[in-house]
Amino acid sequence: MTPLKSIALLLLPLVLLVGLAGTSSAQNGNALENPGFEGEFGTRDGDSLLEVAVDWIPWHREPQGDNAPTWELLQPEFISARESDEFSYVHEGENAQSLRSFYATFDAGLFQQVEDVETDSWLRFSAFAWVWSSVTDDREQSERDGDVFVQVGIDPGGGTDPASEDVVWSEISYEIYDSWREYVVVTQARDEDVTVFLRALVNDPVRNTQVWFDETRLVLDAFDEDVISAMAVAIGPTPFPTSVPVYHVVGESETLDSIALRYATSVMAILEANSLSNASLVHPGNQLSIPSGIAPVATPLPELDASAAWYVVRAGDTFSGIADLYGIEVNELAELNVGVNVNFLVVGQALVVPAVPAPPASSQNYTVRRGDTLNDIALRFGVTIEDLARVNNITVTSILDVGQVLIIP
Repeated sequence: MTPLKSIALLLLPLVLLVGLAGTSSAQNGNALENPGFEGEFGTRDGDSLLEVAVDWIPWHREPQGDNAPTWELLQPEFISARESDEFSYVHEGENAQSLRSFYATFDAGLFQQVEDVETDSWLRFSAFAWVWSSVTDDREQSERDGDVFVQVGIDPGGGTDPASEDVVWSEISYEIYDSWREYVVVTQARDEDVTVFLRALVNDPVRNTQVWFDETRLVLDAFDEDVISAMAVAIGPTPFPTSVPVYHVVGESETLDSIALRYATSVMAILEANSLSNASLVHPGNQLSIPSGIAPVATPLPELDASAAWYVVRAGDTFSGIADLYGIEVNELAELNVGVNVNFLVVGQALVVPAVPAPPASSQNYTVRRGDTLNDIALRFGVTIEDLARVNNITVTSILDVGQVLIIP
């Protein structure tokens, strides 16, 4: 993750935390207080733009140095969102917590500590978020978004610093805008106190960006080791899933409903896994990435000979861009992928590419693209993730920024 070198904790007055009792859901299998932000919202130092739900503490990352642009990493507005508001999104109940910015980027969120947790027990933290980010004021849809990412995290030792390397974060993936999406992270408690984090990261200063959080849940000791080993969520030192991806080519008579039933998953999960907004975008011949679930008839991509490898298309990829990445001409890549529409790639589609990518520039640098992870880049250039992190003075769990330049060892 990008190091959060300077974190401002916007601590609510103690009297507010004590005087306004949050809604406990422990009896319902939820260890959090006020998990749905249904309690009272209080302001910090009388500032109406710092309105935070009781039992939650806000944080934000500040820019480094004296020459940062005026729009970079500003503190967002923390505001209440009520179902009765004209423009507000609430997943369940009457309230939600919202963060918003205007022509500014931010890296911010909230956290809550939980006490009396059994050491070594498995923890599952989840939250729903809705993202709207747009260059216009049309609140019905996002247009040319601000490159927003949402994560949930757990510090299994109870620390309150979101910059800590102890925090286990959920996977960073392409955001689904204008829709509710659930984020999940799983890890193991190392202390009797643990801390859960909500995080929203805005990379581009577009006109409007707003993120709503709702329906958080922390389940204690809910899994056994067999279940954990099969889950495609972060459970260890890296926030990325390690399960083998499964792909499915859509048949002429197939629907998303029938595909979801076949792989024991849901239509919404398939849409999200492929960064698709609705089922009408799926056509026969498309190759879909199938999210984790019971897949008795699914098979991984077939093995290729030593001269070739698979490349899975990410959002923003183009056929020519992939060809450039592997140092070949577009027609050469097309010859390796007969039948593929070079003008229409689908996120999750698998392409055959040369086994070894084009060598990096003479300076041994690589510029991060959307969707890149440290693990992806290490695999692409045949180096270990530890060596790649070491030469770039980052950690193996670092979040990479689009445009960031990495040294390839």
